[in-house]
Amino acid sequence: MTIIHEKNNSWISMIAEPLHLSFYPLQSGKRYKVELIRHSVTKNKLIKRISYAQFIADEHGKIDLATAKPYEGTYTETDAMGLFWSMQIEEQTENKGEPYIRLNPHEYEIALYRNNICLDKKIIMKKWYKDEKVDSIPINGDGLIGRYYYHRDHKVRPSLIVVSGSEGGTNDFAASALTAYGFNTLALAYFGEEGLNDRLVEVPLELIENAIIWLTNRRDAHPNWIGIHGTSRGGELALWSAVLFDEITAAVSLNGSAVSFAGIVPWSEERTLPPAWNFRGQALPYASKENPVEVASYCRARWMKGGNPLSYWYDCLYELNKAIIPIEETKKEFLLISGKEDANFRSSVFHDVCTHENIQKHFYEAAGHEIGIPYLPIVANGFTGGTKAQTAKASVHSWEETIDFLRRSFAKKLGDE
Repeated sequence: MTIIHEKNNSWISMIAEPLHLSFYPLQSGKRYKVELIRHSVTKNKLIKRISYAQFIADEHGKIDLATAKPYEGTYTETDAMGLFWSMQIEEQTENKGEPYIRLNPHEYEIALYRNNICLDKKIIMKKWYKDEKVDSIPINGDGLIGRYYYHRDHKVRPSLIVVSGSEGGTNDFAASALTAYGFNTLALAYFGEEGLNDRLVEVPLELIENAIIWLTNRRDAHPNWIGIHGTSRGGELALWSAVLFDEITAAVSLNGSAVSFAGIVPWSEERTLPPAWNFRGQALPYASKENPVEVASYCRARWMKGGNPLSYWYDCLYELNKAIIPIEETKKEFLLISGKEDANFRSSVFHDVCTHENIQKHFYEAAGHEIGIPYLPIVANGFTGGTKAQTAKASVHSWEETIDFLRRSFAKKLGDE
């Protein structure tokens, strides 16, 4: 009784690489359970996640996850990677000292059961980057805080600046994963790290300018192409950066907005709201300097009761001042990605305010704010929106589109030179 990886029987792969798993030989027509378990470590918690699916072995005595539909499980439609994105938290305990290593590979145990008896199990490892090909260095100086992921062969490659959303810090996950597609990446912090603003308020875009200078001084960075990738509120930063800096050729806004919003202050009672973004000492246009105090009070009360007022809040700011980022005025290339059921804010609406031949858009039905790196567990709750299955599909498609968009932009730039 064997669990088979059909591609090359390797149990180590990249985080965004799909697996083709099957089970053979089984008893035709009999019921089997496939279970996936992962124990993960965060700074504060130890988390056990689990997913499962029940199948009936086909006439050949085989279950192929790429073609078999579960009759019961944490996912219900045919999906080769359904066990991965449908994982649910089963247990959480306090981390009392186990070291947290941010980019540790994800280790899974996959097991096959018949009548509650384990017939076979394997360990699957999914890595963020190829250890033998990619290295990284921390950056803390020259006006920059972040981490640079580069290929050890030091060949000249296209460079990407990668910025996070309202969680702050560095988005090392996307930055490291993108190296698998031929990019060197700079995971850049713009707030939430020591030496930077502690809130997403009045962030100076000179940070991006400094990052561009730093990259252009790298021998392994192509001198004529820099891209930028931003998630959620970082999408605004990515779009503004492409508007302001000639060196940036292409920008991706994932679950973001082409409307520039105020800085994040938790529903202040002040009469004015601060900007999110500054440049050369001046606030970039934003929605909205005027603080709708009554709305802020309502949002605070709803938040304190465990509700999600985010979309309501951003809709109100948008109506007060439609501060559209002027990406249409550039000759740059843009990719805007949104779920139509995003519960953080109406990303597809705020992306759709801009229309130009150089602006590509992918808006996904029934997908939420968790569109991103494929095959990671999806929550799809009242704060993120969408369904698990559709958000998972959107993640796969949008990831492929992102890689294709960035590669085509770079190839076009080389063709123009």
